[in-house]
Amino acid sequence: MSRTLFAVTNQAGTHRFLCNKKNVVDGQEWGKYRMRQYGFLIILGVLVISMIAVSSYHLFRTVMGMFEDQRIRKELEELRQISQTQREEKRLKNEERLDNGCNHQWGTMIQSFPANACRKCGLEKENPAGSCDHVWRVEMAATPYGYCEKCEKRYVNESILG
Repeated sequence: MSRTLFAVTNQAGTHRFLCNKKNVVDGQEWGKYRMRQYGFLIILGVLVISMIAVSSYHLFRTVMGMFEDQRIRKELEELRQISQTQREEKRLKNEERLDNGCNHQWGTMIQSFPANACRKCGLEKENPAGSCDHVWRVEMAATPYGYCEKCEKRYVNESILG
């Protein structure tokens, strides 16, 4: 049996001997050397594929976030328009409510009135929450107070009480 040796010289000037019978490379079996290369390439491939998958996932999330922001922007614009029309309707109703021929005087000249009630007709500047549209009057008692002639609710200013 003859063995053929091949000498391979690298750039550093060292020799590697390859034997065609035993498949030896620098004292290592050729198969183990080759498996290490494949293992390294497999690990590199898995890393590259996982980086591509993670990047794709983040890109997908970003694009979906942009579409979600666009949808929310449209909904907010619709709500803004609805709110604006409701405010305008409320303002018009309030103007109609206050159009009773009175030259309204708002303020706290009479201490027993709420601050936002007209001193002449007793209507409040804004329609109050609740079922009663208060019409305030003054009751001159030992401690003057305001009362609603529709629902009998009382208003006593805290500065009068001392």
